[in-house]
Parts: sequence; structure tokens; C-alpha cells
Amino acid sequence: MTSFRFSPNPNQAGQIDWQPWGGDAFSMAQAENKPVLLSVSAVWCYWCHVMDETTYSDPDVARFLNEHYIAIRVDSDQRPDINSRYNVGGWPTTAFLTGHGGIIGGATYLPPDQFMAMMAEIQDAYAEDRPRLYEQAREMHRHRRDVATGPPPDPRLKRNWWTRSPGWWPAPTMRPTAGSATNPNSPTIR
Repeated sequence: MTSFRFSPNPNQAGQIDWQPWGGDAFSMAQAENKPVLLSVSAVWCYWCHVMDETTYSDPDVARFLNEHYIAIRVDSDQRPDINSRYNVGGWPTTAFLTGHGGIIGGATYLPPDQFMAMMAEIQDAYAEDRPRLYEQAREMHRHRRDVATGPPPDPRLKRNWWTRSPGWWPAPTMRPTAGSATNPNSPTIR
């Protein structure tokens, strides 16, 4: 994968067979019955560089990853849509996906030993209990969607509640107006 920039410091992250984001990578994962490792990284991210220099440079990690996973690398700044969908709390995002793109699990920075343990556990579960992992991925997708959309509005809440509840403001002089003559876009407090 030539378009992705790894840490500027010496590292061996390029020894991993990184695939670009796209249908070809997921088709490969499905055909080879492998889970996907999605690395969402950024050139400005200190811990992304550390992950390149330590975890992804570890020869055992690279060997296991290349043998048991389809590895996809995404630059957060170039693909904010992917970052928004899969980010698990920061950068780097290390997301484990089904061959259809559902989230199985994830973390941010992982040192080599923890990363190896997590990869082995997920790979074993993928081989032995894939239907449960796919159900877990669907449940996680539903949960993330529900969190993103928020709870349904309370039917007792009326539109423009602030205009119908003048007593809410602490004092009549604190009510907002539509703006001032000199700046009609900025509300003023009278």
C-alpha cells in the first residue's frame, strides 16, 4: 500500500500486507474466511507512530496478522467517514471486523503482547463461533446507531418550548431577542 504514510521514525509496519479500504479487501476476507483488522491512523498522531514503531514492527505480530487477517489501513484525515463509523475512542483505532464490515471489537494503542493476545482470541472465535460474532457485530451496530440518533423525543415536549415558557428565564431583562440593530445575527440580552 503505497499511498499511506507510516511513522516518520524507523519502523517495519510496511511488512504487513496492508490493503486499501474497499470492496476488494472485504471480498478477500470473505473468500479466505478471515476477519479484518482495520487500523485507523493519522500522520499527526503520536500513538499511531508508536504503534507503527513497536506493535506493527514486531515480526511475530506481522506474521500472525498476515496469516490470519486481512489488514486494512485508513488515514483518518483522508477518510473521515470511515473514522466516524469505526473509531473506538481515539487514535490509533484498532478495530476487528467481520468480513462484511461489522465491528467485532476494538481498542486504541495496543503493545505487541496485548495485540497478539487480542488477535489470537478473535481469530479463534472467528474460526469456532462465527455466527455469535456476527450477531455481536449486528448488536454493536444497533447500539452505535441508537447512541448516534439519541433517545426518541418526549411527546410531552412541545416545539419552541422556550417561546412558550417565558417564566423559564430568571428575569424579564434576561430574555433573548433576535439580535441588535448593529448585529442582527447575534442575540442580545436585554
